[in-house]
Amino acid sequence: MTRLALAILNEKSQRALLNWHDMREGQYPKAKLADFLTLLDRYCKENPAVRQKITRQQVRDIRRLHGHFRNGFEHFQPQGWSIEKAGLPRIIGTALEGIELAMNHEKALHRMTGNKIRRLENNLSAARMGLAKIHR
Repeated sequence: MTRLALAILNEKSQRALLNWHDMREGQYPKAKLADFLTLLDRYCKENPAVRQKITRQQVRDIRRLHGHFRNGFEHFQPQGWSIEKAGLPRIIGTALEGIELAMNHEKALHRMTGNKIRRLENNLSAARMGLAKIHR
């Protein structure tokens, strides 16, 4: 089991998989991914360059995007919704910067083909252009 494979799992799954690999008894355990915010924290802690480039405000923006907007849509409960347009481009822009930073990391780049890299660049560019139109 590689360290990278374990890094994306929640702690219970990490322990279960390590124990199974040590003992080789019973059924192979089901693996569960760590939640997004845990993965974000782990990523920032393990990548000093990221910690230097991402500000506290940007981390708050990403947490808000995930906690308020993503979870609000994903775990929808009937309610009225009003989304303030003013801060949304900044928050989404922060998320795009985080995606770009993570995907340009050597561990991600060596697994991507040239076509996937171009698609990523094109999609990030299109998203930024769309944000610029909203921001006007």
